[in-house]
Amino acid sequence: MSKLTARQKRFADEYIITGNITQAAINAGYSKKYADRQGYRLLGIVGMQDYIEERNKLLDAEKIADMQEVKEFWTNVVRDDENTLNERIKASELIAKTYGAFLDQVEQTGDVDIRIEWADND
Repeated sequence: MSKLTARQKRFADEYIITGNITQAAINAGYSKKYADRQGYRLLGIVGMQDYIEERNKLLDAEKIADMQEVKEFWTNVVRDDENTLNERIKASELIAKTYGAFLDQVEQTGDVDIRIEWADND
């Protein structure tokens, strides 16, 4: 896989932002006259699609809260006296559920018939 230049990476980043090949090429410093063709050429460079995919994953990871952040939020709700009692109870229940505090253990008994058939390997 070839390494992308700083300018090519800038094009990719601009393309992610704008979704427009021509505008991304212009924003990355390529000629306005040939921006459209240049943009399509840039998208075809080996490694460009991988770079764009990785950048999108990184952006998604920054936008989406992980479980640690969610638990911290719920903890803040529980500890904030300005929240209603119902809000605080709900947040504490959500925290408890993530730790499996409300799992019911059910024991089942009974008979099970098991039949095994062997296939011939002729």
